[in-house]
Amino acid sequence: EVRVVSNKAGSRLAADWRLKDALRELGRAASVLFRARSAS
Repeated sequence: EVRVVSNKAGSRLAADWRLKDALRELGRAASVLFRARSAS
């Protein structure tokens, strides 16, 4: 029972980290695109 709960919490945490990583990559790509557009 406890193991199932901790596994769920762990996978939710991992999903949070993946989401944060994806958002950070998206933000980086957006800033690069924005810089390229404003430079041209």
